[in-house]
Amino acid sequence: MRKKSKPRSSSTKLNLRSAGVADIEMRRRIRLRRRKIDRLLVAKSVFSLRLLRAYTTIKDKTVQRRLVILVEMIAASQR
Repeated sequence: MRKKSKPRSSSTKLNLRSAGVADIEMRRRIRLRRRKIDRLLVAKSVFSLRLLRAYTTIKDKTVQRRLVILVEMIAASQR
């Protein structure tokens, strides 16, 4: 079992330094980068769901295999 940590007294609490201009700018850039990545992930997941729905509506297994091969070839040519 884990032991509970003791609460810090006022003398042992960490003093936070004030954020400099460079730190504030770096946090802003990180926040913007995360938003951009989140948007890309959402866009990719929406497209993936559309592709999966289209794939599952195809009943012919041969056509499904050919579709997978086609998508793999397109992806390989984009690398």
